[in-house]
Amino acid sequence: MKKFLSLALALAMMLTAFTGCGGTAESEGTESGAENTPAPEINIESEYFLSDYFDADGFFKDIDPTASVTLPDYKSVVVPKEHYTPGEVTLQLEIEQLLAGYATKETLTEGTVEDGDTLNIDYVGSIDGVEFAGGSTNGNGTEVTIGVTQYIDDFLQQLIGHKVGENFDIEVTFPENYGNEDLNGKDAIFNITINSIIETKIPELTDAFCKEKFGDECDTVEKFKAQLEEDLSREMVNTYLYSNVFDKAEIKEVPEIVSEYVKAYILSTYEMQAMSYGFTLDEYIAQIGFTTRDEFAAYFQKDIELFCKDYLIFSAIAKQENLGATDADVTDYFDKYLGGDSSMAEQLYGMPYLKFTVMQTKVLDHLVDETPREK
Repeated sequence: MKKFLSLALALAMMLTAFTGCGGTAESEGTESGAENTPAPEINIESEYFLSDYFDADGFFKDIDPTASVTLPDYKSVVVPKEHYTPGEVTLQLEIEQLLAGYATKETLTEGTVEDGDTLNIDYVGSIDGVEFAGGSTNGNGTEVTIGVTQYIDDFLQQLIGHKVGENFDIEVTFPENYGNEDLNGKDAIFNITINSIIETKIPELTDAFCKEKFGDECDTVEKFKAQLEEDLSREMVNTYLYSNVFDKAEIKEVPEIVSEYVKAYILSTYEMQAMSYGFTLDEYIAQIGFTTRDEFAAYFQKDIELFCKDYLIFSAIAKQENLGATDADVTDYFDKYLGGDSSMAEQLYGMPYLKFTVMQTKVLDHLVDETPREK
């Protein structure tokens, strides 16, 4: 489910890379004093306009998705307690991962190297007194972590006990199968300089930290943990519903417009990636070993089949539950997930495509909210 959602958001998220937006629309407008200034035109000439595949309400043109899908009785699904209740271990791991994302690094210019330390070092390697190609940092320094970074022999372990600023030699032996005839099985000497120890500081989860990072809605540890537990619970329900609704749905047929859209989606994504490197789509495809766009698209055939199925299921449920997206829903979606103004995305992709994307979120939210939990 996570994979699907990330792909559904991918093109909208790419908007930031092409427009160079670094802050929110609100902050930029306030700083410039031009809150009502129209969004700039975007000069990207794409061969694919994704809204061409949808009607004004964000549904695939000229098809009834409910006729292509046999949905399971999703309204009778009940989520077992173990599938919506994150355990303490899961919660703690999530907290640790989140705090690690806010970690800072401090460069220490004194100290003694210990096992597990992260260091910045320089080295020059030689065999029989002669330096060899690729055996030096050229004074540029490189970051290594003892016990994590993979170097030959006991290279990094020999740094333990030495001090920052120290210069010394170590001896290592290249493996017989190292892959370089000039180095295979050879004894080498590396002259080492330890430039610094890099200490990672993980912040403490406090009320002050929560208020600073998450705002008034999660301004205490208690509120933050409650919200985290709710988010994890919804994620677990998403996963359960995917297995018990999406996986059990049967596709009677895939209308051509759906498969053509998915191919266009993939090609347009790579077209934008190609343009970011200064290539056309065809040049980019050729560089990675494909001769035609059809051949390139065929490489993704399994993904195309999966996404055709998912898109039809989303659309069928949206039709049944009257969950089509409105202009206001698109605005709210961008405010919540993408930092504000949707006008540039509309220029790139069109409002029908944006409604299609938001509709999928509405369907997921509806299923999670309406599916009962086992007590």
